[in-house]
Amino acid sequence: MKSDSPPRLTILMPIHRGLKWISSITATIDRSPVDCRIIVSDITLLDNTLDILEQRNQRDRRITFRRKQGAADWRIHVNELLTMVDSDFFSIMPQDDEFIPGYYESLLTALDSNPSAGLAFGVIDKLDLNKNEKSRMPGVPIPLGQKPAWQEAIYLDQHWNLGIPYRGVVRQKWNQPLPMFPYDFADQIWVFGIALQACLIEVPTAIYLKKYHDENTHSTWTPLSGETRQEVLRNEIKTKLASDPAAMHNALQELNQI
Repeated sequence: MKSDSPPRLTILMPIHRGLKWISSITATIDRSPVDCRIIVSDITLLDNTLDILEQRNQRDRRITFRRKQGAADWRIHVNELLTMVDSDFFSIMPQDDEFIPGYYESLLTALDSNPSAGLAFGVIDKLDLNKNEKSRMPGVPIPLGQKPAWQEAIYLDQHWNLGIPYRGVVRQKWNQPLPMFPYDFADQIWVFGIALQACLIEVPTAIYLKKYHDENTHSTWTPLSGETRQEVLRNEIKTKLASDPAAMHNALQELNQI
């Protein structure tokens, strides 16, 4: 299951009460590239999900099973996993979602073809498990890569859902921790920070299956007020563009006009 060359892609799978999603986790493992590394991690250890997965996949040398008792804070869990990435690319894969075969291969090909891009993502098919309905989430509203990265980042934050690229493949150069504030929608702010510095690529052939159900983490999140969100975005701009004063000034000016 493992080639002689080091893996180019690390797939991070934070687990929390994952017993219900064994089939989805197994689908992720089975559909992931042969030459990747998969880190399956549980920091709450509230059930025996890892024991079951480890028994089923004991011959799969791609997988590292990680157990560490800790608080049930999804940002802390993800940030710990991000420090373990030593490959050229990585991806964060939630336990309850799936993707079609070839998903990661398509995203890696797109990044190889666009060396200046920082993140490649696919399209999301929303699966409503309560209503048994399927629908396609909106794609990006503008052509990507035609404006400065910071300008596209601000536009996308205002007119789209930057949580969609969170499920893509990121170049290791742009590996950065999730912000500890806000707790809610920190995934969107994380993507915004990457998008400020490097362009994003949408790959329509890479299809991700996002499951909506009663236990979705985001179902309890509360959107930030406009003023608070603007302050969060300003802080990201000041931090991520500190080495480029001109871009930082322009980004702050554009944000102030919204």
